[in-house]
Amino acid sequence: MKKKKIVALLTACMLMTGMFTGCGSSQQAAGSSGAEAGQTQTGDNSLFNEPGQLPIVNEPVTLTVFAPANPDGS
Repeated sequence: MKKKKIVALLTACMLMTGMFTGCGSSQQAAGSSGAEAGQTQTGDNSLFNEPGQLPIVNEPVTLTVFAPANPDGS
């Protein structure tokens, strides 16, 4: 019984450590363009086109996803 409590306590500590690590802040690299985080750059060197202009990106984007073969199955 004591061993189970120790394992449960260690598991809880690891989960809390992972949770707090995910909530940490990141710093911008020195020498960046000075744009605030979350803003996109527009211009010749940008990955995105001007707002309201299609296509949204200058180069094709490839997405890889996973989906079950039978979504109705158990």
